[in-house]
Amino acid sequence: MPMAKALELLEQAVAMFSGNEMTPAPDTVLRDSITWGITAYDAQYASLARQMGVRFVTDDGAVQEACPSVAVSIEDFLRDKPSAGMVREKAAAYRTRRRR
Repeated sequence: MPMAKALELLEQAVAMFSGNEMTPAPDTVLRDSITWGITAYDAQYASLARQMGVRFVTDDGAVQEACPSVAVSIEDFLRDKPSAGMVREKAAAYRTRRRR
């Protein structure tokens, strides 16, 4: 694929997704990072989850312990029954295609 075409397609892809992106305010992330005692990197996800009113699924036990109101383990997330407003993908049968 020519570079010009690849760049054009990349630009289209970024435009398609950028309307649905949310970024927490940097000062909120910093405050949460200090309050929770976690890295600013982890706080970005936890702060955004709190802002959106959803759970933050992480395998990082320290983050789960630091902010239990938003952070949840993968196992707990899968074990919990869906609550109002929770989005869960329906189980689907995926087919694999054999290579010829």
